[in-house]
Amino acid sequence: MLKRLLKPIVDVRDEELATMVLMFAYSFLVMTSWNILKPITRSKFISDLGADNLPYITLAAGVIIGFIMQGFSKVIALLPRKWVIPVTQAGIATGLVLFWAAFTSGAAWAPAVFYLFGLIMSVLLISQFWTLANDIFDPRQAKRLFGFIGGGASLGGIMGSTILQFTERVGTNNLLLVSATILVICIGIVFSILAKRKDAPLSDLRLSDLSAAVEEKGVSGGDALRLLRSSKHLQIIALVIGFAAMGAYVIEQQLNMAVEEHVEAQADGALKATLASAAAAGASAEQRDEMAKAAAKQVTDQITKVLGAVQLWTSILGFVIQVWLTSKIQRYLGVGFALLLLPMSLGSSAVLILLTGMLWSTQVARVLDTSLRYTVDKTTREILFLPLPTELKYQAKPFVDVTVDRFAKGLGGLLSLVLIKPWGLELTWRQMSVASLVLCGTWIAVAVFAKRGYVRKWQEALVRQDVEVADVRIQAADLSTIETLIGELSQPDEQRVLYAI
Repeated sequence: MLKRLLKPIVDVRDEELATMVLMFAYSFLVMTSWNILKPITRSKFISDLGADNLPYITLAAGVIIGFIMQGFSKVIALLPRKWVIPVTQAGIATGLVLFWAAFTSGAAWAPAVFYLFGLIMSVLLISQFWTLANDIFDPRQAKRLFGFIGGGASLGGIMGSTILQFTERVGTNNLLLVSATILVICIGIVFSILAKRKDAPLSDLRLSDLSAAVEEKGVSGGDALRLLRSSKHLQIIALVIGFAAMGAYVIEQQLNMAVEEHVEAQADGALKATLASAAAAGASAEQRDEMAKAAAKQVTDQITKVLGAVQLWTSILGFVIQVWLTSKIQRYLGVGFALLLLPMSLGSSAVLILLTGMLWSTQVARVLDTSLRYTVDKTTREILFLPLPTELKYQAKPFVDVTVDRFAKGLGGLLSLVLIKPWGLELTWRQMSVASLVLCGTWIAVAVFAKRGYVRKWQEALVRQDVEVADVRIQAADLSTIETLIGELSQPDEQRVLYAI
């Protein structure tokens, strides 16, 4: 019956059904857990240390997380492979309980350390999920089933963000326990999956790239830089990824500062009125102090709720775009249009923020940026890699996808500090949009070069037969890609025709 219900959605075989449903539940729950925590890592930091100091922790995270990951790999190497994911999840759940205790006791160190913990948690949970998925499903199964399984992640994002709308009732601190409980359920699901697929050759999760859900380990940094220098097309792809990461960071920083300003302004007004009424009623100093502490807690809860609402709309819009629009944009409007979509969104959002200076304008900017970046833009980047020789792609792709993205985020953090700090330009979150417009103009120029370079590279790849057909995993391509491919069918060389087919 379940197979009949799912038939219009996914092409699944009888022997795959149970494992696919379990993987769907796993992706749904793990993303629910993470999306509960993601806004909390920022709300705790913002309410205690200020949004203007977030770029410092971002810069530090790039170095600190590298050392932590090395230590994690050595510790986890002592375990059998099938225990790696459950032990990781159990460790994260235990950490959440400990942070709940630290926040309850008012530990001053907790907000900054919890922010770093959240970054590590996202790396581990998401990468280990996709590594397991690639272990238990072969490439043919992946093409049929990953869309459905990935839908669980999208719905998990919506569920986690929806739960955050009850923050004022549950309390920000208690939501950590909710997230930990969900992870405990995930442990049981993972054991069930491994029990059903005992024959699956598990990857060495200790050595896999725990920074992204990629199948290949890639090469060392020095070799990757050498490969990058040898290919202009790779350089253009790296620039596209870099500008996307920097633009996203600036928008996120604007949102954090705008939310902090808005919520604290409302809270200060309410607190002053409450304290004035309490003083008139003869309340003691201790009672007024308790009122101030309660107001501070409400600030954190309100920031969590606002950031959760942004994340909710991002998840909904991202799901709609991924399911209904991404393939249509690629197929009918082309890779050039898709490449320009994100920078044009950045430029439009920057103009909107400059003109209005309202909180909702930063929320709109963040929703558009994130929903487009992880759907249309991510798919377009996969298409850009298509013409590269398979060996070059597998060696350089993890470096370009992960390391370049990290480095660009670090540059975004440094740029934000220069823009907002008193020792820099001391701009407001509204004025930061000027930097976004400059980024947007340069990014558009790079996107145009990327489109031209891609078409040229694709034509060359067909002539040289560089693309390994069995390794192609994209589900849809743009019109220029298909037209070039069909054009090969008229070649007098039979081998080129067969390769095109």
